[in-house]
Amino acid sequence: MTKQAVVVGATGAVGKELVKQLCQHPDFSLVVCLVRHKFDCDDTRVIQHQVDFEQPQQWQHLVEGDVVFCALGSTIKKAGSKTALQKIDLELPLTIANIAKKNDVPSFALVSSTGANAQSKSFYLSLKGKLEQQLTALNFSTLTIVRPSLIVGDRGEFRLGEEIAVAVLKVLKHLPIIKRYRAITDAEVAKALIYFYLNNKDKIMTKQLDELFV
Repeated sequence: MTKQAVVVGATGAVGKELVKQLCQHPDFSLVVCLVRHKFDCDDTRVIQHQVDFEQPQQWQHLVEGDVVFCALGSTIKKAGSKTALQKIDLELPLTIANIAKKNDVPSFALVSSTGANAQSKSFYLSLKGKLEQQLTALNFSTLTIVRPSLIVGDRGEFRLGEEIAVAVLKVLKHLPIIKRYRAITDAEVAKALIYFYLNNKDKIMTKQLDELFV
């Protein structure tokens, strides 16, 4: 039996790869994308809905199927403020997850981050940790979480800090302490998220960086 997936964050680096790989996977027949702006895609299995995420009552009926893949995420610099980042990285994913639960979507799969911890002094990592905690409390049939470190790929924008970090990590990647934070491609993250969702026998599965190179 083929599955219907909902993807949020489909225009981001990992989200694009998720859509591409889901369309190539024999287990999925329909990929529903909720987006702020539509993207170029001619695959008949992809249905795009341009929505205003601030108005969930207008699109909540579209969150239905077998699984929601959430690849939403930003940075304080790009979002503009901590408040804006919290909306993108915590509040919106939780809104979507609550709607999915209400609509009897059995599974949720999340791109989180290495070091996610609700008590972290890092605002970004604390948001990721709080999101993981609150998703766990929703009691999905399966919850799949992957925790990549620095994700490299085609973001459609240049980030100097990330380019420097990638260069440094390539040089130091064999040091034990650095291996925990080595870069991973957007395609590898997407592949891991799909793989572990399909093979989640634990109900709640959290995979760390070293486990994502499947």
